[in-house]
Amino acid sequence: MTELTKQQLSQLVQSFYTKVQHDPLLAPIFNEVAQVDWAQHLPLLTEFWSNVMLGGNGYRGGAYAKHMMLSQKAVITKAHFDRWLSLFTIEAKAMLPEPHASVIIERAHLIAKSLQFGMNIES
Repeated sequence: MTELTKQQLSQLVQSFYTKVQHDPLLAPIFNEVAQVDWAQHLPLLTEFWSNVMLGGNGYRGGAYAKHMMLSQKAVITKAHFDRWLSLFTIEAKAMLPEPHASVIIERAHLIAKSLQFGMNIES
């Protein structure tokens, strides 16, 4: 099995979030409500997924708390999570070798469930 690299995760993050930025359902949440500074945020997202997949402690962004605050500013529904997971799954399968794609998709689902639970959204 080939070892997963931070470079592969960075490429996944870049590709995936480019699609998110233009997605009719997700873009308004990210671009208008959260007003994400993508140049600053993409390296943080790369660190987050690197921690999830490779271990380490380079990410210090407080993702859970930020998502909970975001849910106070916008109506976020199961449809948002379903769309995010669908796009993520497509990109992960296209960009990562197996079994890494399956592992990151599984972890994305677990993270989504945790966020949905915190936001009182039925999963």
